[in-house]
Amino acid sequence: MNAISPIILMILALTIQPLALAADLQEANLPYVPGSIADSEGNEWLIEQNGTVQQSGAETMIGNCMSLQFGNQQFYTQQAMTTADGRLIVMPNNQAVGGVRITRRIYLIEGHPVLLYVEEFHNITSRDLVFNFEVRHNLNHQAREITSNLGRPIKDSLEPKEKGLFSIPGENEKNAPALLFMMRTAAGATSTMKTRVQNKYQISIPYSITIPAGQVRYLVHGIAQVRSKAGQTNTTIAQNTSTYALERYLDRLPKTSLKLAINLGDESGSWNLADWLPSVFWGVTQNSFDQWALGQQSILKGQAILRGIIFNRQGEAKIKMDPSRIAALAGSHFTRDETSWICLRDGQRWKGQLEAEEMNFSPLGGSELPIQSLEKLILRQPSPPFTQHENKLMHPLIELRSGERIAIQAEGDWNVQTAWGTRSIPWSEIVALHENEEDTFGQLLCLKDGTRLKVLTSTPVKIQTVDLGQLDLDGKTLQRIVSPIAESLEETDQEPTQNYLETADKQRIVGQIKNPQILISSETGVVPISPHSIREMKVAHPMNDVSHESVFDLKLWAGGNLQGKLLHETLSLEGKGYVWNIPCWHIERIVNPSPSADAELLRKIATWIHDLGSDDWKSRETATRTLRELGPLALVSLKQERQSTKDAEMIRRLDELINNEK
Repeated sequence: MNAISPIILMILALTIQPLALAADLQEANLPYVPGSIADSEGNEWLIEQNGTVQQSGAETMIGNCMSLQFGNQQFYTQQAMTTADGRLIVMPNNQAVGGVRITRRIYLIEGHPVLLYVEEFHNITSRDLVFNFEVRHNLNHQAREITSNLGRPIKDSLEPKEKGLFSIPGENEKNAPALLFMMRTAAGATSTMKTRVQNKYQISIPYSITIPAGQVRYLVHGIAQVRSKAGQTNTTIAQNTSTYALERYLDRLPKTSLKLAINLGDESGSWNLADWLPSVFWGVTQNSFDQWALGQQSILKGQAILRGIIFNRQGEAKIKMDPSRIAALAGSHFTRDETSWICLRDGQRWKGQLEAEEMNFSPLGGSELPIQSLEKLILRQPSPPFTQHENKLMHPLIELRSGERIAIQAEGDWNVQTAWGTRSIPWSEIVALHENEEDTFGQLLCLKDGTRLKVLTSTPVKIQTVDLGQLDLDGKTLQRIVSPIAESLEETDQEPTQNYLETADKQRIVGQIKNPQILISSETGVVPISPHSIREMKVAHPMNDVSHESVFDLKLWAGGNLQGKLLHETLSLEGKGYVWNIPCWHIERIVNPSPSADAELLRKIATWIHDLGSDDWKSRETATRTLRELGPLALVSLKQERQSTKDAEMIRRLDELINNEK
């Protein structure tokens, strides 16, 4: 059996394709013929059979971009396929490259001058592979300077926090749009990333990835043609490029692709709870024995004896510790000063002074040794009754910029400053706090109902802790928060089931639009729309830099579409416990997940339902047709009437209308 198992693995790897690929191939079922494609901004794209973008039109810096290379070999496909609307192109390769089968997917983002690329690398062998490749870009003579997305001129690598490359045209090339190469998200931009820039006309980004046997990894990246002005400052470059940040387009991709992408970091949607409840401490992994590190190269396995452990956190009251709560200790030999670290099994991590009545170690096969100059002591994985608490948050944890993590009680409110004023947020509603995606305004606060707010935490905070009493903290010291609520939410990007509004910088507020009507300026005039009638409203064309006006597409619950500008400066949104006044130029999207009708429409629906039982045949038919056109908006009223009426004709028509909406 052992002799043939690699063969079985090989057969499985060759025959079982990723689900996302199968779905794409079913949707993209028309042969792709290369040709010029225009985006919403009027920019032209010429996408070749292999996915490279060639120069199309005179006013462009594109020479030969988005080329996928493996050494001297270029990605090749015999026949690319596309969807009927041309918004998705799928390019499978014919032969595996070094045991890796590659598929390119290209999404033309509707309403944005963006091409989104998803490179799929499928290891079809029975062994782990290290796969090396490059993404190359050649620019033409109109390129003047290449900077990071934050405006820093570069010739080599991206620094942490930088997410892509920005190629700026010369001052005399006023009609050529700048090019933004979107290479990673904010969560993925945590380390230096290699690039090669030669003579401001050639860019190459090398990658080296490990793909487990039979598994898949993805690279998600993109290119945008950005209208910009010459002589931009670093600030204006950062603002222009943030409009087309990679993370804005991830909701168009399958979650399986996001979770296996090599350049997205936590943007896959994970709360990353394993980081808060680790099994690895300072490079040493917990196992079934206690481990005592004597230096970088020396680790003894055995049993630690701890008695009378007392910890004094930064000059506060001394705490007598139950050894069963301790997961790991690090002493002065590790910290290089007089302090120590203590890690608890509930995720807490404190820094301070460590005292012990007795701290000895019995190595396997050796005699008991006193622990004197402690470097690291990693205690074994817990045994009952503590197993039930492993990998489970018991309390909310705050992380300070010092690296400490402290368990708190979810009591009282926290005053935070937002772009629309100061708000008091109940601690019981907080799911998480982490660095925001654009790194331009504070941190991102995620709430239980799906709301996401960018907040400043500079004000003093009083927090009631589980073990340390009440702490008075400078809000600037707060770095991250996670709550046990996160364990019941599968993903950070899970869309709310209630009405919500999203802004251009990816904030989200759950609540009801309180404006009686929304006025839309269409091509032929002003149209008043009830907020309840909107199924989804999203930006069709980005905001004009001068007028701060965006063009929106509206889909209505009663059917039909509308496009136009909002004739409002702000929209009023009632959330949980407060009202927000959101400037319309901040708004990216409004969604009402479930249909609802305002009072006036409900009165009309009641009249039409009554007419279903009219003696007049024409009235019955008119009412049936009208209610059918209203669709989901009338469904609740139809079901309520079905439960109460005994009229046979009404029952027949009600059943027909209700079943039509299933």
